[in-house]
Amino acid sequence: MQEFRSYYIYLPSLVVTLGLAFYIYFIDRKARQNSLFALITFCGTLWLLALYLSDYSSDISRTFFWSQIALIPPAFIPPLFYNFSLIFPKKIILKFQIVRYLVFAPALGIIFLAFTPLNVIAVVQKTWGTEVSSGPLYTIFLAYFFLIIVLSTINLIKTRRVVDDEHKSQIVYIIVGLAITISINLITNVVLVIFGNSSLSAVGTSSTLIFLGITIYAMVRKHLFDIRILLTEISSLLVLFALIMQLLVSQAMWLRIVNLIIVLLVGYGSYLLIRSVKEEIKRRRQIQKLADELEVANSHLKELDKEKDDFLSMASHELNSPLAAIRGYLSMILEDHMGGKLSAVHKKYLSNISVSTDRLIHLVKDLLNVSRIEQGRIHLVYSQVSINDLINQAVSEIRPNVNVRKHHLSINLEKEIPLTWCDADRITEVIINLLSNSVKYTDEGGKLEVISKMNNSAIEVAVKDNGIGVSRESQAKIFEKFEQGKISRDEKKGTGLGLFIVKNLVELHKGKIWLDSEEGKGSEFHFTVPVLDKKPHDPHEGEGEVLKLS
Repeated sequence: MQEFRSYYIYLPSLVVTLGLAFYIYFIDRKARQNSLFALITFCGTLWLLALYLSDYSSDISRTFFWSQIALIPPAFIPPLFYNFSLIFPKKIILKFQIVRYLVFAPALGIIFLAFTPLNVIAVVQKTWGTEVSSGPLYTIFLAYFFLIIVLSTINLIKTRRVVDDEHKSQIVYIIVGLAITISINLITNVVLVIFGNSSLSAVGTSSTLIFLGITIYAMVRKHLFDIRILLTEISSLLVLFALIMQLLVSQAMWLRIVNLIIVLLVGYGSYLLIRSVKEEIKRRRQIQKLADELEVANSHLKELDKEKDDFLSMASHELNSPLAAIRGYLSMILEDHMGGKLSAVHKKYLSNISVSTDRLIHLVKDLLNVSRIEQGRIHLVYSQVSINDLINQAVSEIRPNVNVRKHHLSINLEKEIPLTWCDADRITEVIINLLSNSVKYTDEGGKLEVISKMNNSAIEVAVKDNGIGVSRESQAKIFEKFEQGKISRDEKKGTGLGLFIVKNLVELHKGKIWLDSEEGKGSEFHFTVPVLDKKPHDPHEGEGEVLKLS
């Protein structure tokens, strides 16, 4: 069995490192951070090359020479990385700009001292590779290396505090890659060497690939499709190279012809493969671009929607007080006859103003309730009540409107319905809203019905009418904000918020609400309230006055 040699690791590592250097440079040659990191990667390549030549050479003098050279390329990695940390992903302004150049001074000193006994004292060729007896310069280099790397890491941590989430994750990738690589090098090139085992130093040095690979991934995650093209091209070229070599060593003419045909077919197939990969990547980039644009647009729409909600909430609050004052003065004039007796004309005009004011107050109240629901500012005040009592209360409040429209309202309540815990005001509001809709959207002399019954472990309430109904396409959106279905007569239009509020109030009680309707034949609104034996926990209990719906 062939013995292990360190250059078995160095050779593939330096090839991969060189490829990474070209890749990071050419993916965006105008970006300074790419150029800097390409230089770091190239220094890593030269470092691995010097170590490879040191191990591969059988001449002890050449081994000694390349061992001296091996300290120079890595000496430039820390200052380059320090300058990289000042601009990635956001530029840091130093108080003294000269610092970014002073960090190169020790690296330049190492160049001058590399060929002295301070660097390499002696080399011994082992079966696994070259064992180097280092001078004090190596210790100084390690201290310098770790000091600059620590300063660079501090720069990255400072930058992470002021950048967006995506760049924060990039910095985390870099720091993690750096930590892994340093840990492996400490074990293989320091700890094990102290205990007399230098055979794994090649593993530690080559672990630099981990840091380089993770950092490049962090920098170009949005350009990773390019790697697929690169890998496809490299794989195809390697296969073609192997086939061409087989063609050249073929002895028989017929075998050469067969191999030539195979080379041509594989070459053409590789061309088609690379072209198809490029086309696929082009399409994916277009999709990715559209997805990014859609994400930005969606984020902008969310911001606009929030601003709209904030505006509605503010406007509703500001309108509520003056409207209440107007309504109060109208009530004093029309009902309490303050200010003297009114003529018929004055009374008519003021009555019209009162009706319009009530309509506007109702709109403002709905807007306030929607705002409170969406901001989570409505919570339930539980009491143990009879749902049938709440239905009767709601019917008594809506009865005058029913009589004005000359409707026939029947009430069919199941007698054995148990008591339950719920917010009485809110459930009453739900029933009133559903009854009001039935009154409004049913022609004069219509039939209305309110039903209560048990539905498994819940109480079901239904409000039925024989009114204009709701079209099938409108039913799916009937409980959304500002949705009313297809209503042909303007005088019947409302705010489009009532059913949205009703749905949310029912769901706050862990109930369900649904609609059965056929256009022109009427509607049936159903909702359920669970039967509860104990008062549910209210996380907002004791926080002060509860926001009411009216």
